[in-house]
This record gives sequence, structure tokens and C-alpha cells, in this order.
Amino acid sequence: LDHFIRREETTHILVLRGGELFEESSPWLDDWDDAGRRDQLHHLQNVAAAGGAVFGAFEQGELIGFSSIALPFLGEEQEMLELQKLHVSAPARGMGVGSALFQAAAQQAKHMGAKRLYISSHPGVKAQAFYRRMGCRLSPMVHRGPCWDEVDIPLQYDLPAAT
Repeated sequence: LDHFIRREETTHILVLRGGELFEESSPWLDDWDDAGRRDQLHHLQNVAAAGGAVFGAFEQGELIGFSSIALPFLGEEQEMLELQKLHVSAPARGMGVGSALFQAAAQQAKHMGAKRLYISSHPGVKAQAFYRRMGCRLSPMVHRGPCWDEVDIPLQYDLPAAT
């Protein structure tokens, strides 16, 4: 992750109130220093060691994006796996890398027996638009796991049924 550029400026977020999303101005900069990149790497290593799955996208040998799904299963019927990480390096955004990583995670989750993905999503308008394009919707369940932040939006993605 040495050359991974997380930098993302957020100007507007969506806030969940009473089951509805409202847009608010909330400027902030999300970035990782060397310690933050090391934390991400350790998290990914822990997910893989615990039986989850980690995916990477590379360009000319450099990591430009990654995603992860983590155990244990979630939900009343233990039918969901959590998409804990999905990040694309700033220079590679808008090139389909995030969509490919999302789909890889979804396929693996289905292979592992899940019926849905759970996502504690960044509340930024751009992140929310991405997840909507992927087919995600608000989740009635809120999982306050290791990646939860109080401003996150709980989403879920229904995995396609086997044909």
C-alpha cells in the first residue's frame, strides 16, 4: 500500500434519519498517512487469516484498488457477509476498478454461501451513488463491527440467485 492514494475530499454527505436519507454539507478530507496504510494492510491480513477474502486490482505492478469480505456471517438467519473494505487509489477512480472489485467480492460471498452483502458505507454522496449503481439499498440491520463509524450508512446487496 506504499503508493496507494486514499485522498478523497468530501463536501456533501447523506445522513440517515427516520429511515430516510438527507443530504447535508459536511466538508472533510479523508486520507491515509503511512500509519493509516499499515493499519489497512494489517486489517486485510487479519481478514484473510480469519477465512475471509481479499481482492486486489493492479496496474503495472502497483496496487490501485482492494476490497475484502469478512467472516463471521451476519443477520438473523446468518445469511450476510460484510464487505468491509472497498477502496480505489485516487488516480484510478472512474475507470471501473471499484465496480470490478465489488463484483469479485459479491461472487466470492455467494460462493461462500451468503445471500447478501452488508456494507457500512462511507456517507459521502459519491460513495452512496456508487453503491446505488451497484444495486445496494438501505439495510434494516445495523452492524456495528470493526469498520463501523457513526456516520456510516448501513447498506445491503442481494446476491443474485443461482440459475
